[in-house]
Amino acid sequence: MATRRSRILQLARNAVAAVALCAVGAAHLTAVASHAAPAARQDLGKPLADEAAAHFKEGRFQQAAELFERAFALNPEKLVRLRNAGRAYEEAGRLEYAKLLFERYLQQAPDGSEKDEVKQRVDRIDETLAARKQAELAAARKSALADARPAADGATSTVAADATGETPAVAWATLGGGVAMVAGGAVWAVLTVQAEQRKNSGLNKGQYSYPGGDDKLTADRAAILRNQIAAYATLGVGAIATGVGLWWAFLAPARPAALTVAPVPIDQGGAVVFSGLF
Repeated sequence: MATRRSRILQLARNAVAAVALCAVGAAHLTAVASHAAPAARQDLGKPLADEAAAHFKEGRFQQAAELFERAFALNPEKLVRLRNAGRAYEEAGRLEYAKLLFERYLQQAPDGSEKDEVKQRVDRIDETLAARKQAELAAARKSALADARPAADGATSTVAADATGETPAVAWATLGGGVAMVAGGAVWAVLTVQAEQRKNSGLNKGQYSYPGGDDKLTADRAAILRNQIAAYATLGVGAIATGVGLWWAFLAPARPAALTVAPVPIDQGGAVVFSGLF
């Protein structure tokens, strides 16, 4: 009986010890979790943001912008750093990228407390970019018009043959046309020779020995003669054009420019100014 009672007491003590051990373990886990939670919520980008703010204050805007971006990447919940990066890029002169960051800020915080200020900055950037584009167009237009302005009275300008008002395309066209005419004239001449041979063969075979055959023979001879004259004329003109084209394209000396062509940009496209001798 005593042995049974001692066993029961031993089991009770073991149960109490197990419950106490579980309680201690639970308390320990709670303490660990309570210490880990603040670490998980730690702002890893704060040192970079503080350094960026110091750079911004000292006027080193490019460095500040890059650090603000890195700080935002480490903690995307801090949208103010995205806005600060946009401001730093704006001060650094990178307006297009600053506008991109501001628009991203507005997308992620459409009801943010600083949305009005960010929208105003976007509007100012748009105005600045538009004015800059107009200034660049005006400068380019002025430069193009200055280049297209005729030389002073009595001044002459000698340039290479392929840069004058007589465009090299004309020289190449003359050369190509001459070669084509020579080839065509040669083929035409061969055809007239073959026609002459057929006429002579028919004459020998008595193909014209019928009433009215003499008239047909006379007409054939006249047609063959006309084609021969045209073929040889084409050959001659083609040979002359080929020679002129070769000289024009390869051997022509430098001569005064007769035409100046200058592109002039305008707001919605472009224009071309022609000046010189027409």
